[in-house]
Formats: sequence, C-alpha cells, structure tokens
Amino acid sequence: MLDFESMSKKKRDLYECMWGSPEFDFPVEKTVYRGAITSNSYTFSDTSAEEEDVCRARLAKIFKIANSDLFKQKFSQSISGSGQELKRIATVHSSSLCALLFFYNVSEVNPYIMEIEEEEYVFTYSCFEYQNKVIEGRNPSNMDVVLVGTHKNTGMPVVFFVESKFSEYYERTGKQLEVAAEYLCNKYSEPIYRSNCLWDMKLYIVEQPGNTNFVLISDDVCYVEGIKQMISHYVGVRNFCDNPEKNDKVIANAISNGARILLGEILFTKGIGQLPIGNGKNSFDSYQEKYHLLAKAMNNQLLIDGKSNQITVLSDILSYSQFQSSSCIKEEQIKRFYFEMGKNE
Repeated sequence: MLDFESMSKKKRDLYECMWGSPEFDFPVEKTVYRGAITSNSYTFSDTSAEEEDVCRARLAKIFKIANSDLFKQKFSQSISGSGQELKRIATVHSSSLCALLFFYNVSEVNPYIMEIEEEEYVFTYSCFEYQNKVIEGRNPSNMDVVLVGTHKNTGMPVVFFVESKFSEYYERTGKQLEVAAEYLCNKYSEPIYRSNCLWDMKLYIVEQPGNTNFVLISDDVCYVEGIKQMISHYVGVRNFCDNPEKNDKVIANAISNGARILLGEILFTKGIGQLPIGNGKNSFDSYQEKYHLLAKAMNNQLLIDGKSNQITVLSDILSYSQFQSSSCIKEEQIKRFYFEMGKNE
C-alpha cells in the first residue's frame, strides 16, 4: 500500500489521483534518494538504479511486456540520454518510463495509427532519447521519442519528434527560470524569445549584463521550464534539418526521402491535468494556453523562413489518453497501471 499521509500535499494529490485506488496491487517501495528513504516517491520493487539488465527484466515482468527483445533495445535507448535516466526510470511517476512503455512496441508488425492535426499517420518505428545539437558547446536537445512512419493516405514519409511529459507540468511549476544568454543571439531561438508570443504568455525576459544567463519571468505560477524546453527542441530540429545526422539509419533514410517533420508534445492528462497549480487554473489548461501561443509563433517563423513545407510544430498538445482503448498497446498491465488505478476509478 502507498502511504499517502506522509507525502507532501502536492505529491499526495498526484499519487492519489493516479494510484489511490484500493485495487492498487503493483509491487512498489519508497524511493531511496541520495542514500535516504523519501516519503514523497515510490519505485518498483526489486529494480536497480545501477544494473540495466536487472532493472529492465523486472519492469518487463511487472508490465508483462509482449516483445521482450524489442523492449531490451528500446530500454537501452531510454537510459542513454544525458539525464541519468537509469537512476529514475523505475520510479512510479517516471516520465521516461511512461514514454517507453507506450511507444517501445512501435514496429512494422505493430503499427501505431495516430490522428494528428486531423490527419492520420501510420508509425512503424520508434527511437528514444534522440539528441539534436542546439547551442554549440552546450547540452544537446534530448527528444524523448522520435516516431517514423508515413501519412496514411498519401504514403509520404514523416518523422515526428515528440517531447513527453508525465507530471512535470504539474510538479515543476514556478514563476521564473534562468536560461543561457546564447539563446538570445541564436538565429533560431532569438526570433522566438524576442517575439510577441512571450508577452502574450505573460512571460518576460530580464537580461543580466555580464551574466551568462537571462531570467525568464512569469506573472503567474506556470510550467516555465516546459516553454524553454520546447524552444530548445525547436532549435534542435531546425539544426537537424540544416544538417541531418545519420546516427539512426531509419530516421536518416526517412529524411533523405523527403520526410515531413513534425515537432510536438504529448502529456499524460488523465487525472493529472485537472490538478490545480495555484493560479486558479488546472495544470493542463495553464500549460496548453501557453503552448498554443508558442506553437503559433514557431509556425509563423517557419513560414517567414520558407520552411513551413518541411517542418510543422503541432498547434495543440497530444494526450496519452488516446491510447487508453488502443489495440496497439498490447499489454493490459500498462493500461491498468496508468488508467485504472486512480482514486476515483
């Protein structure tokens, strides 16, 4: 059983809305963080933060993974980024775990048909923690998932760069964020940071002469980090299109065949999206409102730059709820864990 009473209010609200059902029977234990047991987080029992094979095998057993060979390959990708994902991927509320479980099994024999911007796409390949160069000398953009497929009607190849969020847009809110000053003189990020869209979002730039960072400040509590991250991903995709990397053959082949490039975000919204974040709005509405404005500014810049025929930023956020009754998710344990264990289920 989960001990909700010993959690902070924010974490308790999150865990109860997702896993507060009396029917919850997944094997979990309190997370050990920096050598101490924490009451605010749970991890799947008998996993490992150091041994990849142990962690992967245990998660595969818990979720009754249908395709163990493919899961092994994609698990390795998921922990290959620059964020030390192996140490956190077995955490119950891990964003990396959510993306892996829902997208690892994309294949030719198990295609994912997804409706995006009123168009249907058939995806047959997935890649995790794909890195794009953003600012020279700084950390790359780690795309949580990249999907490769075709437009269902035209057969045109498509590469979909996907940023995935589980609970970050609820948990990691605030009123300001420091951002590297290089973003204000980069040819792709500067037009976005200097555009009216930030003003419309009630976000303001405070430059600090002599400092390597500027401060992005919000009028309201919101998920400022998510806005900054999407701008970084946008720069990464623009750079990728200028000089396509060949470190993944499937993605490289699709690009060489003239693939349409999509950039978008998928959030886990069931339950979490309705949690309040302290500004009178729920977490999803707050972030979605800002995302709409950001996507519009990015697409407008792509039009100005003559790239709108190659790259599209999705105008709205996708939701994992689209997979709740989808036949492409073969494991009922995955659906049960994410959609059926909430307090009011």
